[in-house]
This record gives sequence, C-alpha cells and structure tokens, in this order.
Amino acid sequence: RGLPMQDSPNVILVIPSLEPDEKLLKYIKELIAAQITNIIVVNDGSSSQYDVIFDEVSALGCKVLTHEVNKGKGVALKTAYQYISDIQGGSSIIITADSDGQHTVEDVKKVIDATEQHSNALVLGSRNFDLPIVPFKSRFGNKLTSRVFKLFYGKYVQDTQTGLRGFHSSYLSDMLAVEGERFEYEMNVLIYFAKHKLPFEMVEIQTIYDNNNAGTHFHPIKDSIKVYKVIFPRVFKFLSLSLATTLMDYILFVILFHLQLVMQVPESLSIFIAGYTARFVSSLCNFYMNKNFVFKNAQQSTKIAMLKYAILALTIISASNLLTNAIHKSAVLNATIAKPIVDTLLFIVSYNIQRLWVFKK
Repeated sequence: RGLPMQDSPNVILVIPSLEPDEKLLKYIKELIAAQITNIIVVNDGSSSQYDVIFDEVSALGCKVLTHEVNKGKGVALKTAYQYISDIQGGSSIIITADSDGQHTVEDVKKVIDATEQHSNALVLGSRNFDLPIVPFKSRFGNKLTSRVFKLFYGKYVQDTQTGLRGFHSSYLSDMLAVEGERFEYEMNVLIYFAKHKLPFEMVEIQTIYDNNNAGTHFHPIKDSIKVYKVIFPRVFKFLSLSLATTLMDYILFVILFHLQLVMQVPESLSIFIAGYTARFVSSLCNFYMNKNFVFKNAQQSTKIAMLKYAILALTIISASNLLTNAIHKSAVLNATIAKPIVDTLLFIVSYNIQRLWVFKK
C-alpha cells in the first residue's frame, strides 16, 4: 500500500497503530503540513472495520505495513525497521511516535533536531510526570520504573515508557536484534543502550493525557509485569541463588553440628566449626553460580574474581553487624527487626558491587 519511499530519506517517522480512530488521520495531516512526509504506519492486526482508516492513511502518501493478526508494539516497530533496512540506500534519522495523539508535531520536530545533533545517541521525548494532569498510576509507575532502572542499570531515564524516540539508521541492526514483542521491547532497547554504554539524550515534550489516557492499549498489570520481568531477570536469578545457598548453609550447619555432637566434640566448638565450614561451602557455591549463571562472566580470572568476592563478603558481613548494632543501640529498632532491613539494603548493594566490580566484563 501507499507510495514508494525516497531512495535516501533524511527523516523517517514510524507509527505503530492498533485500531486507531480519526485522530490518526488528523495527526498525519499535521505532520505532512510540517514537511514530515516520509511516514510508515504499521497496522498491527486491526480488525477489518479499520481498513477504511488505513486506506485513507495510504492515500495521504504514507507507507502502510500490515500484520494480519496483532503481534504487539515491539514486533510492529521491528517490521518497520526491517522494511527501512531493506529499501534504504543512505543514512537517515528514524523517529517513532504513538498514534494516540500524545506526541505533538512540535515535539516530533524537537526529537528530530536532537537526533540530528546527537547521531550516536538514543533520543527520548520525555514527559514531566510532576504535572497535575498526570494520572496518579502513571506518575507513580513511571517514577518508580525510572528509579529502579537507575538502580540496576546505572542510567537515569526520566520517561522509560515514552514512545517518542529518535535514533540514527546506523542503529537499525541493533534495534532489530533487541528482544521483545510487545511493550517490553521499548524497555529492552533502553537496557541494550545502558549495557553497551551508549548515550541517551532526553528532550522534554508536552505531557498529554487525553481522557485520562483511555485510548491506550497498554494493560497496566499484564504489560507492567512484562516490563519488570525485562528489568529484573538477573536480579531474580541473583535472589533465587542467594536463597538457595542460604538454605544450603543452614542444612550443612545442622548436619555438621549434629555429627560433631555424636563424635562428642564440645558444643561451643561444634558451632564454630560447623558455622564456618557451612559458610565456606555455601559461599563457594554462591560465587561459582553467580559468576557463571547470573553475571555470565566465565572468561574472567577466577582467582581475581574470588578475591574480590571474598573482600565484598567480609565487608557486607561487617557492615551488616555494625549497622544492626548501631540501630539497636540507638533504640530505633530491636536488633531482630533491624537485621532483615539492613540485610535487604545490603543485598541491593551487594548485587550492584558484584555487577560493577566483582564480575565486571
């Protein structure tokens, strides 16, 4: 459908769309009036009653790519990226925008300008979630996600869910390689850039919530779970292995302690021997599992990583004891309550130090 694209377009705008209303046509007309004419619209499996809208989109000179069934926003974006990669001959700027009217033409131009100036960066049109028009669930969810992303990936992204983005066509192969089919794809892109230490540029855009964002196809529970599964997979592995080795530590302690009692070893000495032996074995197992399965850095020197791990383990144990004791002595909390709180915070610290230092690639 639609008219053929230019051989070497300067700016290509991609709009994934599922069952749009007349606002999409109005939006495209505004874009064309602003000289943004290379537009790809991906019909992501809309029912046949929406064909008339996509036919009108095509008649306006846009390229319409169609999925026969709904495949998700991530697949829709990659369908457009693959099409661009197949037909273009020169370099270009790729801009993505949503079809629900949240991204104004002026903001699209801002992102285009920023992408031209920062050709090596992923440019993000970022909304201001402090404004009173922002629904509470959107404000809370986006701010929480930004802080979690910063905590685990070391980059602060003001608007992790923005659909208005810009990047140079040299990144097309990277974008196609990123995993994800639905809304989680856009989070995967952010993670990819953060992990590869590629720059972000944030451009403040208008914050528009038409009818409390009723037209969105984002499902708050189902899609949020997918997004957070993308952010946390390594953390869940880290936590699971930590719990497993903690259980191993306890079982070994109990077995060794009772064996020594049978052998008539003094109880106080049995506790000492069983405790340190169990901790040594469980720590060794935890080290190898983290190295090979969580942080997947089998190439690193085991001796160096183990030395760093030992230093970290001793530091964490000492910090746990000192902080728990300090909180207990200050009469803020009882030691039995303070201990799990302190250890939870140190768990996050330990994860990040292992990621950034002990098992750094």
